Amino acid sequence: MHKEILIFGIILLVIGTIPIGFSGVHSNQYSNNSQQFASEFVYNCALSHANSQFINNSGYVKNTLILSNNTIMNGNNLNNANGIDPISIAFDSSNGYLYIANEFSNRITVINGATNTVMKGIDVGSNPYGIAFDSSNGYLYVTNQLSNNVSVINGATNSVVKTINVRSNPYGIAFDPSNGYVYVSICGSNVSVINGATNTVITNITVGSLPEGITFDSSNGYLYVANTLSSYDRFHRFINGYVSVINGANNTVIANITVGVCPGRDTFDPSNGYVYVTNQRSNNVSVINGATNSVVKTINVSDGLYGIAFDSSNGYLYVTNQASNNVSVINGATNAVVKTINVHSSQHGVAFDPSNGYVYISNFGTNIIYIINGATNTVVKTITIGYNPFGIGFDSSNGNLYVANRYSNNISVINGTTNRIVKTINLSICPLGLPLDVAVDSSNGYVYVTNSQDCAVFVINATTNSVVKTIIAGQLTRGLAFDSSNNYLYVADAFPNSVSVINSTSNSVIKTISVGCNPCGVAFDSSNGYVYITNERSNNVSVINGTTNSVIKTINLSTNPSEVAFDSSNGYLYITSSNSKILSVINGVTNTVISNITVGSFSEGVTFDSSNGYVYVTSPNSNSVYVINGTSDFVVKTINVGINPYGVIVDSSNGNVYVTNPTSGTVSIISTTAQIFSNYAVNFTESGLPSGTTWYVNLSNGIDSGIITGSSYSFHLRNGTYTYTISNVSGYSVLTSTGSISVNGANISKTVTFTTIKKQSPGSGISNNELYGIVVGMVVVALIGTVLSIMRKRK
Repeated sequence: MHKEILIFGIILLVIGTIPIGFSGVHSNQYSNNSQQFASEFVYNCALSHANSQFINNSGYVKNTLILSNNTIMNGNNLNNANGIDPISIAFDSSNGYLYIANEFSNRITVINGATNTVMKGIDVGSNPYGIAFDSSNGYLYVTNQLSNNVSVINGATNSVVKTINVRSNPYGIAFDPSNGYVYVSICGSNVSVINGATNTVITNITVGSLPEGITFDSSNGYLYVANTLSSYDRFHRFINGYVSVINGANNTVIANITVGVCPGRDTFDPSNGYVYVTNQRSNNVSVINGATNSVVKTINVSDGLYGIAFDSSNGYLYVTNQASNNVSVINGATNAVVKTINVHSSQHGVAFDPSNGYVYISNFGTNIIYIINGATNTVVKTITIGYNPFGIGFDSSNGNLYVANRYSNNISVINGTTNRIVKTINLSICPLGLPLDVAVDSSNGYVYVTNSQDCAVFVINATTNSVVKTIIAGQLTRGLAFDSSNNYLYVADAFPNSVSVINSTSNSVIKTISVGCNPCGVAFDSSNGYVYITNERSNNVSVINGTTNSVIKTINLSTNPSEVAFDSSNGYLYITSSNSKILSVINGVTNTVISNITVGSFSEGVTFDSSNGYVYVTSPNSNSVYVINGTSDFVVKTINVGINPYGVIVDSSNGNVYVTNPTSGTVSIISTTAQIFSNYAVNFTESGLPSGTTWYVNLSNGIDSGIITGSSYSFHLRNGTYTYTISNVSGYSVLTSTGSISVNGANISKTVTFTTIKKQSPGSGISNNELYGIVVGMVVVALIGTVLSIMRKRK
């Protein structure tokens, strides 16, 4: 009986696969794509005639200035990899500092492990990659891949004291304290040995193909070299690779240990005498016993593993997994993964600071350092390194913009005409300076910059673009603004919750005014002569009378106020919030909150454009700028910019709005000049169909015509290339069903020709559909007859 059921199933399957001749059935695919396409469709349908125009005057990103290499890119360039890219990291036990090699900026970033703050940047060779500390002389050694040398940094002075030439493309690096030598893995198949006493190459050791990671085993005096390309056979297939073991006593290879696929980085655990090797392609870690030089265990971890480091405070090993965006924590006692810590993508280097018990993870794609507390195995802090542009100011006297680069402790001077950096001004009193905000005094031509860590305000002569004076203000100086009615500058001092008043004539502090908790943003209202201070922690705004330099009112808000801007067209002040979606609007006449505007995400920077009456608000969380109509107080547009936008300013000389993007290291240049989109008629005309027959035209990007009952249909499209599809109509075939059209400043006409599908010749008297039916019937009858015959035989 089971056989009969199987045969009937086959019959049904055969019937279901035979094509039935109804070629005229068609499915009209209405657009159900993204909001952009839907908006485009509505927009096209709203245009009633050809050559119509759409005017965008609220702004669009015309160019992006990349600060790291001073280049201009058309449109919005997110610049995820901006030329900083922290890649490797090392700890200097003599000073408690961490040193980070930034691969594409040719710099070493120095982090103070006690405060977890960036304190200096050191220029080295091209594409620094590996970095190691030599405890015998207090020097750090940095491999520079593209300049084929090693930079030697004195940890006492944090300066390069020598450059050592090596063979092509130096990569990994390790120090052997037993002999005072530094070992550098070279692209190819060798390791260069540097004598730390003379800082010269004394020998080269041949190992496996493309040696990368290298580590020293203090229990036996051996070095272990991970040979990445040893995992390729002669047919370019992946196989298990091997680790070369070098005896530091005579600098010879004494063993090759087979591990996983593509061994990359390795580290030594002195508590158990094991060497741990990351196998990038097999997503596991090989555990090598240094006593026997054999693999004793393989530990599976997440995808894309790369860096590895040992934490002597807890006996754990930390493995960075790039593809999985996490860090695997391995217990060295059990050699098992005990926890997975989520971090950002593209983490590479990893190092342990024994002075504080923290593990540091470098993320080369986002310029962030993750700090993991080894006691709790949780991320306790992140540090952004690189250019990190923050505050921005415009000088109408020379048409330049001044951008405060927070972590490189300098000011980029941008020419508003060329939108290029014309000068970089260093600000440091000490290497811990963090420039935040910028203001311009048009009465004396000076630019003022707050520097929070130096507790000072720098005075820059806009004519010479040089620092002419440093004014010591309160602690943690943040926002500042210029009061043109009295020529005073007002500086927000986050600690001790005050505002420093600077006389721009003498460039000296003449008064300190107590305000709310953690003052941040500052703005001057030219209509009433008042200065408005946002107090982030006390959730209010202090109003200062510029005549008496005293607080005359405090305005309570429901959110943590951050920055503030004055709209001269309506006398309103717009205040952003650092932790909510509310933009507060204060009437400068009554000093009361009159409106709260929802901007979709928390906001930071804010500025007013008097040329069009719009307010521009940066939203770091959504990587965008909200454009608010000052007349209606409605958000009229959202403009995508770079990553983590913060500062924003209008350049009245060219009408552009400039936005600093700290994480992507760029400045987005928004043009407010009317952007005009011309649209042209693309007319499809059919022939061959009876009057009233329905037909359809579908364009690329999800734009379709809907049902057409007439002989023609027109789209109204911008310049560009579009593909089209003509749907089938029952009983008719179309001569050309697909094709493309190019709109280039003129209307276009396209003819669509339908032809009747011919029937069989009169002599046969059978149509195509009838013929298909007969064939199907014959097949079914034959199959049923076969089944019945089998059943009779079985009986």
